[in-house]
Amino acid sequence: MSNAKSSWSKWPMISLTLAALAAFGTSMSAQSAQPIQVGNTQITGLPDDWTHHHVVFSDPGTERDAILNGKHDEWQRIVNDPRYVMQQLKRHAPAEGPTGDAVAWMNSLARARANSVAQETDPHDWRNPILPRGERIGGPKIHSDWSMDLGGTATIGADQYPAKYSFSTTTAGACASSSTPDYVVYNTGQTGSNTGTKEANIIAYDNIYTGCSGTVPTVYWSYYTGTGRAATSATLSADGTKVAFLETGAPSGSSTLRILKWKASEGTDRNAPVPPTHLYTNTTAGSGTNTAWSTCPAGSSCLISIAFQADGNTDTISDPYYDYTSDTLWVGDSGGYLHEFTGVFLGTPGEVTTGGWPVNRSSCSGALASPVYDGAHTTIFVGDFCGELDRITTAGAVTSSGAVGFGSPDIDKAPLVDPAAGKVYLFVSSDTNGYSAVFQFAYNFTSGSGGTEATVGDGNESSTPIYAGTFDNQYFTSTSSSPTGHLWVCGDTGGHPELYPVPINSDTMTPGAITAATTVSGSTTTCSPVTEFCTNSGAACTSSTGTDYLFVSPQTEPGTPTVTGCTGSEGCVISYKVSGATVTLSGAGGFAGGAGGMIVDTQNSTTSGALQIYFGTLGHTGTCAGVSGTGNGTGGCAIQAPLASP
Repeated sequence: MSNAKSSWSKWPMISLTLAALAAFGTSMSAQSAQPIQVGNTQITGLPDDWTHHHVVFSDPGTERDAILNGKHDEWQRIVNDPRYVMQQLKRHAPAEGPTGDAVAWMNSLARARANSVAQETDPHDWRNPILPRGERIGGPKIHSDWSMDLGGTATIGADQYPAKYSFSTTTAGACASSSTPDYVVYNTGQTGSNTGTKEANIIAYDNIYTGCSGTVPTVYWSYYTGTGRAATSATLSADGTKVAFLETGAPSGSSTLRILKWKASEGTDRNAPVPPTHLYTNTTAGSGTNTAWSTCPAGSSCLISIAFQADGNTDTISDPYYDYTSDTLWVGDSGGYLHEFTGVFLGTPGEVTTGGWPVNRSSCSGALASPVYDGAHTTIFVGDFCGELDRITTAGAVTSSGAVGFGSPDIDKAPLVDPAAGKVYLFVSSDTNGYSAVFQFAYNFTSGSGGTEATVGDGNESSTPIYAGTFDNQYFTSTSSSPTGHLWVCGDTGGHPELYPVPINSDTMTPGAITAATTVSGSTTTCSPVTEFCTNSGAACTSSTGTDYLFVSPQTEPGTPTVTGCTGSEGCVISYKVSGATVTLSGAGGFAGGAGGMIVDTQNSTTSGALQIYFGTLGHTGTCAGVSGTGNGTGGCAIQAPLASP
């Protein structure tokens, strides 16, 4: 990654050496950090939800390069995208553009804080938060640091992610003792109930790190929002104070966007979720009867609900995607319509029903997958029931690729978009020849385009979905606007899942059959999305330093597990270390039904028990250990687990 070309004069303390900063010791807290203003978005913390795993940024290059290449306007949109800045903060990497100074300052604070804590901690203690968790002393078994019952038959769902918020960009590990503790939120996937056996639609945990005092974790809040199901992933506001999700099935055949401003300590028993204090119903954007967020009383919880206003169907597989810059959210439905909502977290929420919205995929009446917005090119990408990739402008104009899959469920997951490279990757469970495949498209592909295809498995696997892959650290640290590295995806060979490295060379995906693979299960089973995380003891990972991890989860292993550390006839979570196009087993552990999508703590770790993965189990037969009599039970569990071996 190239260094930011900018003046340090705005930050007078930056002339301090790292050692001098470290001398501040524990007095250097999250409050030492300066907010970063990116357009109308103020970054004071770091959200991580499903959307951050589907829009990622390779090196955008310098402003000079962009001018010489005639892409200055595009470059400006990239470096001024809050998601780009958030990614660089999470990876402790430098940023180009006007936020370069601020990102460097934040990263220096985090490194100094990490060094200070390291000096106070026994380096041989496995709970030293500065050591990569994969370097713990012990065997290859991944265990859960905590597991909490989500209730009844609850499960976050396959390909669904929890959402985590860290209220600091310089330190992780804010416990319940903080006025703004870090938290992680899970949709439960079950029918909400506020009578009889009460069931929450959505639940959050705080005090989540083993280094926190008292009960770890605690229920931060849990809400009953309606008698429908929150069956898809949630998305967070930039400041972490609100969460949006879709509730489906109440009334039958409909879906409602729920936008929740939560309040700490409401519904702290998951068996007794509470409704938000103030309930508002909004309709179409611009309606005079809509309620603005400014109406929500300070210090209170509020819920704004917006049912699909036009051509509404249920939302079966589409996660809501939020754009921080425009305060806009998009989500698909089961009838092939893409819906747009404005004023979501900052203004007056409402659904847009003019100018061609909701956008109708008239030739594809089946379900749309999750949409992904490319802010650099002001374009929404979504897979449809016809087996095509749709490119949709914010004005509602549609361009469709050629048919590269048979349709749903062959394309029922979000694409992976790199705005800096100008590329879109579509994951297809079964192409027109029956092969699991990845397709690479240019962001401005023409109608009927077939893209570039790499197959990641043999034929006749249409019944086994494949979910999104991820790039490795080599890709992110390529010092060019044409990145080189690998796209790692869990494909399907002979009915069982295998982890494939798809080569990317100077921004071009290698076409044809990818034959090198690592078997993750010998059973005929579905594999989770792949998650990547690189850690380097608080410093930025480069192509030559740091430990790059991949996390993947088959839903079941055979009676004799394929992977050491897994449990026979049970799902498994597996951690690998990446080196070029090869992986080495780092740790594995059995979990009922395997995991949905996994998210990872940032490197900003100053509390024991940070640097963790979070996921929900897919099985209903697992035992959730709970803590102090809370959260124990049998069913789908909310899990926190170490990055690698215990």
